Amino acid sequence: IASGGTVYQPQLVREITTAAGETVTKFAPKVVRQIAIDPENLAIVRKGLQQVVTEGTARYVFQGFPLDRIPVAGKTGTAENIGKNDYAFFASYAPADDPELVVVVVIEEGGFGSQAAAPVARKIYEAYFGLDQPLTADK
Repeated sequence: IASGGTVYQPQLVREITTAAGETVTKFAPKVVRQIAIDPENLAIVRKGLQQVVTEGTARYVFQGFPLDRIPVAGKTGTAENIGKNDYAFFASYAPADDPELVVVVVIEEGGFGSQAAAPVARKIYEAYFGLDQPLTADK
């Protein structure tokens, strides 16, 4: 959904650098296939995923997050685990209008997605986009 139907091979490393910051190796994204998605349907789904964060089950988690600058799209989820606590899920991407990061959080026996998994995703976005840094006079 974030890529508009382009399926990429998963990878964990974008590049390898030396201690001095010099790039040793870069790993380019590899396209596996393209899935045909009706643009109108894709737009409806994307809007709904953004609304989960702005007015749905994840809205309280993202209060105070700069959604005007970094819109987040996501879906909370809870899976029953008979005899144990539920599993908590939150699948998301940001910025929603030009995705560069996908974050999926699964917490075994974590409870509800909006209460356990979505807050973890927010922390990841804060770190990735530098929002967890103290403000300085020039910011």
